[in-house]
Amino acid sequence: LEEGTPLYSFRETPFMPDDDTQADMYLYAVQQLRQYGYRQYEISNFAQRGFESRHNLKYWQCREYVGFGAGAHSYFGNLRYGCTPDIPKYIDAVLNGGSMIDQSEEINAFGRASEYLMLGMRTTAGIRLDEYRERFKCGTDLLEPYLKKCEQHRWARLQDGAWSLTPEGFLISNTLIGDMLDLQQREFSRMNRFLFAKEPEQEDQLTMFGSGEPSAPLFQGI
Repeated sequence: LEEGTPLYSFRETPFMPDDDTQADMYLYAVQQLRQYGYRQYEISNFAQRGFESRHNLKYWQCREYVGFGAGAHSYFGNLRYGCTPDIPKYIDAVLNGGSMIDQSEEINAFGRASEYLMLGMRTTAGIRLDEYRERFKCGTDLLEPYLKKCEQHRWARLQDGAWSLTPEGFLISNTLIGDMLDLQQREFSRMNRFLFAKEPEQEDQLTMFGSGEPSAPLFQGI
């Protein structure tokens, strides 16, 4: 709960359901919405078929977009950039041919692969490992067995060649996606060691099914 919000004042009171009750309410909402034709297509998004948010899907599918105006952001050509939020400065740049870009960041191949996993697993469409291997040249020797273990726990499912989380998996998605990003980092490090003949890797990072001391978290949810 965000400090300073009305809900925060109800923390640790009978008016605020505990974690188990919230989980039950979430699963109940998924079931009820499905019965009335509202299909879940992202962790917290439901729509009748054909009415999904095309705007949000662009982000979740890692597609390019261009924004215009003060404070607008864009993602194009592997570059994420934003225009200045200062309206007079933006207008002056437009009228006089100056730069209106306030910030920019180039997303490297590993960053794009990480976003593909993180954002794709937030959706019911999920990710395709064959596309992941082809598009980002990343291995799945660690990732695929992990997903199969999640499937055994009914947290994930493989359907039409795509892996996605189940409603039960969405309840613990921060942990599952964090594990997947850790495994991806290990795969990436292993590939670099193979290419540059460095020392063999250590296999002691923490996952949902492993043990040991966790490394600094790469993902803390959205």
